[in-house]
This record gives sequence, structure tokens and C-alpha cells, in this order.
Amino acid sequence: MIPIWIFLRKIGKTIKKGVVGSSLSTITVIIYGTLSEYYLENSIPSSGIHSLFTSLWWTMQTLTTVGYGDTAVIGYLGRLNAMLIMVVGIGSLGYLLASVSANIVNSKISQRIGRVRLRLREHVIICNFDSTGKDIISELNRKSVPVVVVARSEIKEEGIEFRYVKGSCLEEESLKNAGISKSDTVIILSGRSASDEEYSEVDARTILMGMTVRKSNPDTYVVAEILDSANEVHAVNVGIDEIIVKGKLSSQLISNSIDHPGLSKILKDLIYGKGDTELKEIDLKKYSGKPFSLVYNEYEVPGTFILGFRKGGRVVSTISPDSSVENHSIIILKRRS
Repeated sequence: MIPIWIFLRKIGKTIKKGVVGSSLSTITVIIYGTLSEYYLENSIPSSGIHSLFTSLWWTMQTLTTVGYGDTAVIGYLGRLNAMLIMVVGIGSLGYLLASVSANIVNSKISQRIGRVRLRLREHVIICNFDSTGKDIISELNRKSVPVVVVARSEIKEEGIEFRYVKGSCLEEESLKNAGISKSDTVIILSGRSASDEEYSEVDARTILMGMTVRKSNPDTYVVAEILDSANEVHAVNVGIDEIIVKGKLSSQLISNSIDHPGLSKILKDLIYGKGDTELKEIDLKKYSGKPFSLVYNEYEVPGTFILGFRKGGRVVSTISPDSSVENHSIIILKRRS
């Protein structure tokens, strides 16, 4: 039995050919009708066709079956020709409209089942959707960032907006359908399918996905969630830019809360943009080639604290004032105004 998505793809190709063919035939009929009726009717004084524009007007009325009757065709040959145009023209136009309608319906069905190649730019692709994925998408929606989820089965979640691609991030074809070449970031969640699945198996799959993503787009930023910190080095080796060890941060926060009560609340307020201060990352493009002393002069002011600087995937807490700015961004903690 042929899978429905393969069947739809074959139907889609047939429909597209039909749209092209019917468009060409309709245009041919319009050109033929305009020129032939002008040639046959122009010499007859009582005819309503004495210019190419009038002939085109009559042809379009005939093809669209409007038939205002304001342009008379008088000659015997002109009327025989008109009957031919009526039969062929109405048929070709009807076929064109049917092909366009079928193409729209097929496109909607393909989108619904996740079997259409998306044309997006600077979007985020999420692999291995799980309970964490909904929170991530919700936050990205708040920032108006386009999101694509690649998964084996359709994701039915309310309250969040995303595009769905059926497949796996282990498959290059699925990544192409998700628009990997134009993506800004790819997030690979651990996506543990069963409670008895070994951490090593889950992390191996995550790292393999990272390799596939990196091969498909060497420039996209890849974030991966792993379960065992021992596998962190392997994730780095395959080119994953940022590794999050699941549960490690929360355990650190809980243990630090013993010595520093309220620390977790402060960090949560910073991450979610609540409280009196906000965390910002600002591109330093306007300072490109200039010394960092100018950056310090602007941002070392009351109410603003410099946390660090980023260049690519590397973050440092401080940079010499004499160094030059090169594709850097600054991370600051700023009091809300």
C-alpha cells in the first residue's frame, strides 16, 4: 500500500503540470481568438469588432461565459470560428480553474500532514518535541520568532503557534523540508521516548541528530539537551554550539538556595524578564573596529551592569579596553526605567 504522503506528492506533481498546461492552452486560445476574430470581422462594416482591443474584449466575454452581447459577430466564418473558441476556450479555462483549486487543496492537505517544504528564514527548528517543547515555543511566540517542529507524529498542542514537518532530524530530507538552510537556530531536545530508555541511547541519538544538522547547515546555531554530563564532550566534538545537561542547573539552584536563599527567584526573574531589572544582549556592530574603551564608556553607567561579551558561541566576562570590537555583542543587566 502506498503511503498517503507519497500519493499526495505524485498527485501534486500531476496537478502542477495540469496548471502549467491549462494556463498555456488558455493563453493560446485568448491570443488565437483575439487575432482570428479581428482578421475575420474587421472588414465587415456592421460587425462590432474593428480593433484588436474590441476583439480581445469579445474573446474574454466568451471564455468567461459573461456574454454581454454588446459586441456583435456578423460574418459566417466569424461565427464558425466563434463556436470553436466557445468550446475550446471555456473548456481550457474551466480546466485551469479546476487545476488551481486542486493545487490549493493539495497544498493545504500536505501542510496538515507535514509533508511540504517550508520557505522560512531566520526561524527556529525544534527536534524531539516533548513537554519542554511547549514552554520553549510559547516563549518564542512571545518574541514573534517563527518555529518549526520536526516529529514523527503530528503535535496537537493548544495555545502555541508553530509549523509542523513530519519526519526526524536524523533525516536530511526532513531537515530540508523544515528549511534548515535558512534557519537561525536548531534546538534538539532529549525526547526520551520511554522511561526505561537508557540515558546513553538518548544522548547518542541527540548527538547523531547534531551531526546531521551540522552537515545540513554548518552555520546554524545548534542547542542540544543531553541527559548525562559525561556525554557533553562528545556533543562538543560533533559541532554542537551549546549543551544543556537536563536537571543539572535545577540541582545546582536547589543546593545553592541553602547558602543563598532567594537566589533561584532572582535568576528566574532575570530569565523571564520580571522584577526591577532586565537582561539584555546588544549588538556592538556600530563599534566595529573601534576600541572597547568606547563600549565601556557607554555602558558603565549607574543602573547598568556589564555581565560579559559574546563573539560567536564564546562568552567572556571581560575584555581589555584596548582590544578592538569584532562581531561582538554585550550582555548587560539594566534597571528598568
